[in-house]
Amino acid sequence: MHALFAIWADYEEWTRLMSSDRMLNRLNGATRECLEHCYQSDSWLASLAEYAEWLRADGWSEEEIDEVEATVWRILRAMARSDATHDAEQSSATPGADVASAST
Repeated sequence: MHALFAIWADYEEWTRLMSSDRMLNRLNGATRECLEHCYQSDSWLASLAEYAEWLRADGWSEEEIDEVEATVWRILRAMARSDATHDAEQSSATPGADVASAST
């Protein structure tokens, strides 16, 4: 009888892990789709809100939607910071180049 309980416990653990993997795959897929939707838009925030509404209409839980939104928001914020850093580096490099070319 104990062997049956051990097998059942292993099966329950396997089922829980498979369910967790499926959930991660689902969240990752939605995150990628949302990022693609945002990248193709002029307004990232509006696109993020629109995608969240699509997820709600598809029956996603608020917890799942919050997870997707939080992940997408972190990535978009990092991209915006990266773009700002790149722009600052470009603008600081440009005046020196202009001065050097003006003096020749």
